[in-house]
Amino acid sequence: MSFLPPEIQGQLDPKQNQAWADRDDVRRAVNGLGTRVIPAGAPIIESALNNNAFFLLEGRHGGMTLSKPGTRISCAPGAVVTRHARFDSTASISGLNFVAEQGGNNGAALITIGPDAVVIFDACRFIKDSALQANFVTVENGGKAVFSACDFGGAMNLVGNVFTNPGVITDVQITGANRTGNALGNVTAVGVV
Repeated sequence: MSFLPPEIQGQLDPKQNQAWADRDDVRRAVNGLGTRVIPAGAPIIESALNNNAFFLLEGRHGGMTLSKPGTRISCAPGAVVTRHARFDSTASISGLNFVAEQGGNNGAALITIGPDAVVIFDACRFIKDSALQANFVTVENGGKAVFSACDFGGAMNLVGNVFTNPGVITDVQITGANRTGNALGNVTAVGVV
């Protein structure tokens, strides 16, 4: 089965046909591993009861609400989430960019960690414009998160913390870079530059 749109099948030169065939091979291999490939703009929907896995392709992705245990998200370079993301169970997110845009729904917080969630973020970037609220991450009471080698950026003009965490200071642990100019907040920061 080819992912080549029907309206252009047979209309490409051999080099373009080979590029589409190579993409098809990669998609089949990734799908064979149980990971769903998500093109830019497509919804991220957890269809299994647990252990959903997604690979986000380069481009702009909308927000998401993940509530099934064991969800994993990885991505191609250049994959960007431009809407609010909420995590309500266990999840592992690797290499994803979370970026606030003027007029978007993630100006108050890029992501929210729910009260029963335990989420691990590895090598993710969190970027906000200086005119937006200083809060990047909201952790609801009881939620837990680890941010390993993550980058928080955007020169903030507004006073406030990068994290809103009403829970225990050890519920949120961070290594990485805080380039915002604002304090991290009620978190455990180890090796933050």
